[in-house]
Order: sequence, then C-alpha cells, then structure tokens
Amino acid sequence: MQWLLSLNGDFTQTTKQARKKVTDFIKIFTCQSFTMIYFRDKDLKKLDSHNYMNGYPDNEQGNKLLLKKIKSIKPTDDIKYIEFIRK
Repeated sequence: MQWLLSLNGDFTQTTKQARKKVTDFIKIFTCQSFTMIYFRDKDLKKLDSHNYMNGYPDNEQGNKLLLKKIKSIKPTDDIKYIEFIRK
C-alpha cells in the first residue's frame, strides 16, 4: 500500500491544512506501520527517504521524530510531497 500526501498544499488546501492532514495521518497509522517514507519534489522525484520505521522502540518516540522532521521542511523547500509505503 502507498499513500502520497501534499506537504505544502495546492489549489484545494492551504499549507496548514495539508500539514495537519499529514500529522493526523501519522498519528492514526503510527510510524511503525510504514516500511518506507519518501520525500518528493513537485515532479515526484525522490529527494530523501526514511526506512525501517519499525526500528523505533515505540510509536510515540518514532512519531515525534518523524513529525519533527516534517516541521523542519519549509514551504519554500524543494520537498512538496511525502509518500508512505507499507509492504
């Protein structure tokens, strides 16, 4: 399964709304549910990735670290989408 979510909004949502959706998505599924996480640009090219999300000792710690990473991405950065993969 895979999910592709916008980090910076588009014509249907603001950046704040898009990031809230990503945050809510992570809290619902928890980071340990994902095999890979890809950060993609506007052309969907992979810029960064995280794997082995189940390596965190608990969901709370993993979620905090992932959300901290997402908050550090500025709306003006090249990263526009986040893709969650579960195998």
